[in-house]
Amino acid sequence: MKTLTTITILIVTITIISGCAGGIHVFTVTGEVYYNGQPVDNALVQFVQTTPDGRGAFASTDKDGKFVVATQGAEKSGAVPGDYIVLISKILNVDKNGKELPPPEPKEEDYSPYAVAEPVELPLTKNFLPEKYNDRDATDLKATVERKANHFRFELKD
Repeated sequence: MKTLTTITILIVTITIISGCAGGIHVFTVTGEVYYNGQPVDNALVQFVQTTPDGRGAFASTDKDGKFVVATQGAEKSGAVPGDYIVLISKILNVDKNGKELPPPEPKEEDYSPYAVAEPVELPLTKNFLPEKYNDRDATDLKATVERKANHFRFELKD
C-alpha cells in the first residue's frame, strides 16, 4: 500500500511539473501593414491584450511591410490566444525640418568597457504614421488570436 501511495504521489508530481514546464502556449501570428496602399517598413506593431492578466506581443515590419509576432518568454514566435488592441507606429530620428535621418554609425568607443558616458543630445523623433494608430484609446485596430495560425492585414489611412 505504501508503494502504491508513493507511486501515485510521484505521478501527480510529474504531471504538475510537466504541465507547468510547458511554457507559454503561443500560436503563429503573421501579417502586413499598409499606409495609403503602400507597405510600411520599420514599423513597430504591438499587440496589447485586453485582459488585465494578458501578455502582449510585438513585431517590426520588414521592407515589404510584413511582420511575425513574438511574445516575451515564449520559446517560439507567436501570441497567446485572445483579443488584442493593435498599436502601430513608425518613429524615426529626424532633423529640425522633420526630414528622416539615417541611423547613427556605431563607434568603437561605444563598445569599450572603459568608455566614459558623456551627456548626449537626444535626437528629434517623428511618428511617420497617423498618431491615432499609436494611441490605445483612439485606434480602431483590433485582432483576435485563435488557437491556429493567424494572419492579419492592417490598412492604415490618413
